[in-house]
This record gives sequence, structure tokens and C-alpha cells, in this order.
Amino acid sequence: MLFTNSKKYTLFPFNTSLVTGKIKYDTIDGYYVLVNNKIAKSKREAREFIKGNSISINGKKVTDENFIITKEIALYDKVVVIRRGKKKYYMGIYE
Repeated sequence: MLFTNSKKYTLFPFNTSLVTGKIKYDTIDGYYVLVNNKIAKSKREAREFIKGNSISINGKKVTDENFIITKEIALYDKVVVIRRGKKKYYMGIYE
């Protein structure tokens, strides 16, 4: 998994979930992240989320189906926030 030592939080009063964890790799395939961290159930579902503009990374919509997550796109060189839909957030922290 991309996120090790994952923890899940519910942000009140927004009724939004946030899963956090540590990121092990500097560069990683986007589909691998979506599927292995249960953001999407399969590559096909991940592709549908991307085509439907449901996935954003650090506030920017993902439109490229061959996207790669790198340490260079991390906020403050530490944090990557992946959002699926309106209420599901996943935050990875580079070690």
C-alpha cells in the first residue's frame, strides 16, 4: 500500500472522512494509488472516476488517465491530498 499506518478521521460538522498515512515512494503510478488504497475498487472504476472528473489531487482535477504522483507535486514537499467526489479525502505524508 502507498499509505502505511493509515488512520481514518471524520471531520465534524462536515460529515467528511479523511484517511491519512505515510507515503513510501517518491514516484508512483496513479492507478496503483487509487486501487491499493481503496479509493477505487478496480482500475476500471478508477478510470471512470477520472473520466467523470471525480478525482482531484491537491485541488487540481485529474484529467490524464496516465497520471503519476510524485514528490514534486506534494504541498510543502510533504503532503498529497487526493479527493474522490465531494466528501472522501485521502492524505499521504512523505516521510
